[in-house]
Amino acid sequence: MIDDIITMVALVDSYVKKEYRTLMAEIETQIEASRTDDDLINDFPIMKYAGIETYDKRIVASLIEKVEVLGSTEIHVIWKHQDEYDRILGLIS
Repeated sequence: MIDDIITMVALVDSYVKKEYRTLMAEIETQIEASRTDDDLINDFPIMKYAGIETYDKRIVASLIEKVEVLGSTEIHVIWKHQDEYDRILGLIS
């Protein structure tokens, strides 16, 4: 049981890091040249996290609404700022 919990925590950690890095890399690549940093932070408060390499409980709590465990190897992350992600992705597509 403890091993399963440890495995799920590691899975969540890995998933969050991968999703975060992928999203932020795409956002930074596509819109960095067109706007100043201050404009981005004012329009999209999530951008204040764009350069972080590590995160702590406070940052995770500010980004994630909840994590749903769908199976032994699958999770679904509900992001607090999904509307911002969607707006940003709309700008770059």
